[in-house]
Amino acid sequence: MSNSIGRVGGLVAIATFATVLLGSEQLRAAEPMTIQNDLDAALYADASIIAPAMGWDISYAVLRLHHQQEFSRFLHELLAKYPDRFAGGYTVNGRTFASTILFKGAIPDGVLDELRVRDIDADVRGGATFSLEELQAASDGLHADLMRAGFVAGTGYSVEANRVDAYVQRPPSLAGRSDVDALATLPESARAEMVDITFSDSPIVVPAANVYGGGMLADDTVFECTSGFAVAKNGTTGLLTAAHCQGLNQYKAPGPIFYSMTFQNEHMSTWGDMEWHTTTATETAEFWVSTSTRRLVHSMQAGDDFWPGDVYCGFGRSTNGNACSTVQWGNYDCGSVGKQVILSLDNQVGAMHLGDSGGPWYVGTTAAGIFMGWCVMPSDGKAHLSFSKVAYGYQALGVTLMFAP
Repeated sequence: MSNSIGRVGGLVAIATFATVLLGSEQLRAAEPMTIQNDLDAALYADASIIAPAMGWDISYAVLRLHHQQEFSRFLHELLAKYPDRFAGGYTVNGRTFASTILFKGAIPDGVLDELRVRDIDADVRGGATFSLEELQAASDGLHADLMRAGFVAGTGYSVEANRVDAYVQRPPSLAGRSDVDALATLPESARAEMVDITFSDSPIVVPAANVYGGGMLADDTVFECTSGFAVAKNGTTGLLTAAHCQGLNQYKAPGPIFYSMTFQNEHMSTWGDMEWHTTTATETAEFWVSTSTRRLVHSMQAGDDFWPGDVYCGFGRSTNGNACSTVQWGNYDCGSVGKQVILSLDNQVGAMHLGDSGGPWYVGTTAAGIFMGWCVMPSDGKAHLSFSKVAYGYQALGVTLMFAP
């Protein structure tokens, strides 16, 4: 293979004159591309997308994303160290941003000192009624009870409010009945003190699959969905996408070239909406963030490490563009699809369309998830962007994310 390479800052421009698979795309002929192999360059690119929506300049947006990484790591450590006391953390984004850490009962000794040592700017508060583990257990239990009783529901917990919320799709048998009467038909866990119930007369899950041009995964040459990240299982590599994309058997490269894909396994339940396929090409740990730019995968966001206010961006082959937003719910069971990250409408820039399913969501060079679709939320009754966490690929499918050297 012959490459011409030029470096500008953290960006490497490559014109490829042979065949090379780059995570989510196969390239042929001389087609100039940009690989963002530097974390700062990647964060700068994400910041340039989200900054206008937030009213920030680029330098402030970059500062916000760097803070997100440090703050997120610290919260992850607190969860492991104080599982029965840690109640979560979140960031409020406005013209400036402000982060908060919550504990059940008193603030543990040493937490404030550790914040100062790490130079992380955050307010720490005690006095929460429930720990994060208690909220998660209550949300999981409620969702399981509702599913067993035949209800379609979305459940999750609000870190800020320290409560569990459930959005229950009203079945035909309860049409016309008051919310009070409908509540009485739900399992006992729906009436717990920490739970708020809202009923919906419309579907609450909207998957993003469609037989639609623009996606790079196909069913007998008909485009359906977008490929996500490269994964591996027992030495076999493949590509991850959304499980509601049915019948996929081809991977489309630029031009008329198709590569065969072989379905391996799918999961559309507790751990999210994902499936994986092997291909007749060679997968590597890179992913597309535009039609002309790829990034290396350097790290993966842990499944329990998505916090309200954090920024993530996504890319899909139907839209052929980006969407970015902030986390509203970091762990939400949307109907039968569990462990979803739900994004805010208020801070959203760009959009996802039908056919973007399975596409990558990320921040910088950190892989976060693959696009599921939309989940209708009780806070406003509107459809919010939703993605499955790539960290749960192992629990769902036995696959692990591939990382760049």
